[in-house]
Amino acid sequence: MEAKSRLEEKRKTTYSERTHTTLMDPSEPAPLSKTCQNCADTKVRCSRNNPPPCDRCHRLGKECVYRKARRRFNGIKKDVRIEALEAKINELLSKDNNTPSPNSQSGTSGTSPTQELEPTKGRLSAASYERPSPAPFYTSSPHGFPDTVNDIVDSGLISLQTANSLLEKFKTTMTPHFPFVVVAPQVTAERLRLEKPFLFMAIMAAASCEMMPLQRRLGRMVAQTVSSRVILAGEVSFDLLQGLLVHLAWCQYHSRPRRYTQFLQVAIGILVELRLDCPPQKQSWKSGLTFDGGNPLLSQGSWGTDEQRAVAGCFYLSSTISALLQKQSTFLHTLYIDECCKSVCEMAEYGTDKYLPYIVQLQLIIEKIDRLSAQHYFELHNSMGSGAELYVTTIKSELENFHMTLPFPLKENSLLFMQLHSVELCLYQISLFERPRETHSSTEPSIFLSSFSKFRLELLRAGLMSASSFFNYYLSLPIGVEMSFNNSEMIQIGFALIVAAKQTLTAMGESLYQETAPQRRLLDMSTILARVVERTRALSTPLVDDDGDVHTFVHFEKRALRLQSWYEGHFARDVFFAPLNDVGGSGSLAVSGLPDHGTTTSPYAQQLAADSNIHNLTSTMIADIDSEMALADPMVDYQYIQYFSDLTVNQFMSDWMTQPMYPFS
Repeated sequence: MEAKSRLEEKRKTTYSERTHTTLMDPSEPAPLSKTCQNCADTKVRCSRNNPPPCDRCHRLGKECVYRKARRRFNGIKKDVRIEALEAKINELLSKDNNTPSPNSQSGTSGTSPTQELEPTKGRLSAASYERPSPAPFYTSSPHGFPDTVNDIVDSGLISLQTANSLLEKFKTTMTPHFPFVVVAPQVTAERLRLEKPFLFMAIMAAASCEMMPLQRRLGRMVAQTVSSRVILAGEVSFDLLQGLLVHLAWCQYHSRPRRYTQFLQVAIGILVELRLDCPPQKQSWKSGLTFDGGNPLLSQGSWGTDEQRAVAGCFYLSSTISALLQKQSTFLHTLYIDECCKSVCEMAEYGTDKYLPYIVQLQLIIEKIDRLSAQHYFELHNSMGSGAELYVTTIKSELENFHMTLPFPLKENSLLFMQLHSVELCLYQISLFERPRETHSSTEPSIFLSSFSKFRLELLRAGLMSASSFFNYYLSLPIGVEMSFNNSEMIQIGFALIVAAKQTLTAMGESLYQETAPQRRLLDMSTILARVVERTRALSTPLVDDDGDVHTFVHFEKRALRLQSWYEGHFARDVFFAPLNDVGGSGSLAVSGLPDHGTTTSPYAQQLAADSNIHNLTSTMIADIDSEMALADPMVDYQYIQYFSDLTVNQFMSDWMTQPMYPFS
């Protein structure tokens, strides 16, 4: 017992006492160093077989002296550290038993379902290797950042019945307009809400276009989720990628300014982080920087079809906006994108999969047209040379071959139909690039003086025919189908309106009037503009969102009215009131509803008035037109698509993106 008491007393010795005893006890002689002083100074190895001197000192005849070794502190004994750890563990366990678990009532609702590898063809799902995601529904971020986003069903913003209705709308009417994110027919809103909460929220925001105030709230929640989970928490997941693609595809419905480019870069960043932009087995010529060989799942055969659709979707969103709004493309085309589209098309899981290769192919053609305008700028804006003509002819043949070799009717898919004719108009607008001559002897307005070559005349006729096909198809669709159009399709409508209006006014020049008569009869631009205004007005609603902003189609109606006023104003000013070539001098056209200035009327103007539907321009409208024309740059002719801004046309397109745009003018 006495020995046990002494052992217990020794264990209670404090850290400072044990350290002092260990370092300062004089009863224990300090050991000598294994290296003599001479060898230590020269930093060489000291070797000896016998007591001093060492071999080196003996050879050199030096005095060999060994230093006393410094004492080393071995730290607290093992049993003391174990006791401290046990005490800490007991303390934590006692606190845990006294505090109820935050998940005790929620069960397993915060656990994301496990997603396995696809069994067919060794395909790999991105969800099987993505970083751990936070619980689907949360009020505070698990990463330590504040988060204001709640589940939209739990918060009462939307009921499950409404969610299922909106999801069905997305599957049936909206997916054909953006076939890059597809939800399987058997997936319900409850399941999607649990498995992919962000995609669920983005779909609800896109599909609720008939409930505008709710749609704007959901759109803000999408932006807040991106901020908290991606920007602050740095989360990377396939759920976020798909949700961002849906949000970008129908971004025209959300609050302005629309940060399209910023959200697109976030989506591309997630795609790259997940390594979906290349095959899983792609080997770099550089050595990997990871010691464990990276993620073993990257050695699988190929990504799943959902991931491959997402890759093609990123390219589509980047390429369409780049081509139509003259922005820099940030996701360039690669052969792997074609491989993804081909693979999805061959798998044919859904009916829309067969269109993907052709959508991407058309985007490649429009990118060629962009390169044409950059490489042959001088030729296109002056007299077109043989090099530019050959390039244009090649692209035109490529478009004709594309149309002829389609394995299905073009009108079967409205997205592809409108995309094809938008690409054609992008090419045929080259007929308008030529600058007017600065000097002329004729009294005809300068807008009609530029002599059209036979090649430009063919392009102008083809452009009028393409615009006619575009609007005949669009205006034949039931009113309301525009609600499902994606953002790129809405921009294509605006682009087609602008190009068609300019082509029509150009074709009305006296030198081109007879040459383009058959094409102009098929393209009644005044009627088209009136019907577009009528359709957009029918889709407008007086409701406003929480910020007081109106519905998207209210803005679109204003743009259409602005373009209609611009077209009719130029028609009245430069056609009806054009100087005449008669002997008596210049005059104006005297028709019903137009002010009579007491001047003569040319036969050309009379024929043009008879063919035109514009007969009710008032003096007030003419005054408004004069006021508008005073704002425009007098050096810029309205009919020539040059790289200068045209105020009215710029206003028509400016609200689609954050910054004012100056396209097609």
